[in-house]
Amino acid sequence: MCENGTQAWDVLQLPDAPKLAILDWEMPGLDGISVCQKVVEKSEYKDSYLILLTSRDETADIVAGLEAGADDYIIKPFKEEELLARLNVGIRMLEMRAKLVNFERLATLTLTAGAAAHEINQPLTVVIGSADMLAMRLQMGGQIEAKDLEKYAANISDAGKRIGDIVKTMGDLKKFVVKPYIEGTYILDFDASADVSSDG
Repeated sequence: MCENGTQAWDVLQLPDAPKLAILDWEMPGLDGISVCQKVVEKSEYKDSYLILLTSRDETADIVAGLEAGADDYIIKPFKEEELLARLNVGIRMLEMRAKLVNFERLATLTLTAGAAAHEINQPLTVVIGSADMLAMRLQMGGQIEAKDLEKYAANISDAGKRIGDIVKTMGDLKKFVVKPYIEGTYILDFDASADVSSDG
């Protein structure tokens, strides 16, 4: 339990911050509205559930509280049963948010894996094909001219660099753009995603 809004804000910034918080509108230091606003500004995805507690019961006050980032609003005085019911709603909402985040991560992973396989397939084919042709020429005992050797080496090198670029792009992506792959299936568009990510 925090003694004022400043302490509440400090606690909500901790790595192990509570996911559900009850904030009084009127608090010393930062008021509940200000804390809600700071939580929303901290991240584009607010992973906490904030309940604003207040004696203000005007519609404009309720709207202001919700627009500030509160997820629910309880007017004082309240019954214990009402508070427990609101807390249970908050817990269910947090559980649903967590499931949604996990689903989005899985969907992104699936899109990324499909795109990686698609993008890497072509240069990987070049690497394997060039290496196989080189091995076959060597096994046949034939002489390999320097220009042919250079060509195979260049093909393998270029394709290897392309695979390296794809892997690096995957690691740098912050935003994702998808494109149609086959009917009903989408994959990550590496080039478009890289452009969006570099723009911030």
